[in-house]
Amino acid sequence: MHTMPTDDSRDDPLVEDVHDLDALVEAGESEKTPFILIGRVWIVTAAAVVVILALAMLAYYLAT
Repeated sequence: MHTMPTDDSRDDPLVEDVHDLDALVEAGESEKTPFILIGRVWIVTAAAVVVILALAMLAYYLAT
């Protein structure tokens, strides 16, 4: 069963940090903005590489 998030997440410092970083990126006025965007691109790229490598290893395993 899926539960709805509670209001306790609003008090979480990590959630506040993420919202602050999102606000910085949206504004585009901080010196941190390029690094935040590069970090996001790096995470997505790393995930894609891991998936592609896993599929390649599975294909090799099934072919032999």
